[in-house]
Amino acid sequence: MNPVTSKPPKVDSEMKVTASRPASTHVATWWRSLTTRVTLFTLVIFLASIWALAFYASRILREDMQRQWGEQQFATASFMAAEISSDLDSR
Repeated sequence: MNPVTSKPPKVDSEMKVTASRPASTHVATWWRSLTTRVTLFTLVIFLASIWALAFYASRILREDMQRQWGEQQFATASFMAAEISSDLDSR
């Protein structure tokens, strides 16, 4: 018995069992399934959320690193300026 149609499979004159539906029809019917559409929609939403989160995190990280590099450069320049100033004062 064929579980899709619940009819016995067709048998042609050469005693070969033929499918009741062509393969292209089978591919088209899986897309009509509500379960498949909901699953694919959920997957798309999940992947879009992961991409958005990664984009947001990289942007925040870049801004934070630029701020820290600026503070580090300012601290280094201030230290060097104080060192040069103390060397000039000691002369």
